[in-house]
Amino acid sequence: MKSEAKKKALKKYQQTAKGRYVMRKAMRKYRIKLRIEILTHYGNGKLACRVCNENNIHCLSLDHINGGGTEHRKQIGGAVKLYPLLKRQGYPRGYQTLCMNCQWKKKGGPARRNIPLT
Repeated sequence: MKSEAKKKALKKYQQTAKGRYVMRKAMRKYRIKLRIEILTHYGNGKLACRVCNENNIHCLSLDHINGGGTEHRKQIGGAVKLYPLLKRQGYPRGYQTLCMNCQWKKKGGPARRNIPLT
């Protein structure tokens, strides 16, 4: 019975301006923490690009090693759901941490320069 009252009180609080602000702030903090955790795991234990060792988190992203990232994001309902999904699945293989420059090089870039990446 107490838990029902707490749930109602929390829901009512979340509907206030202050409650929405607090929840957004908490979710932002959670997403940053989760991003760091995922990128560190797929960066072989360090928060850096696996190719060039770039460590600025704003430059890092998750790469599907065998391609197919666009299709995968469509299947799961967007990129926002990818990190929680990977954590729930126990960090499956097939991903790596790359900086955006190395992602671009891997893709071929405008000149289609294929640089072998691991």
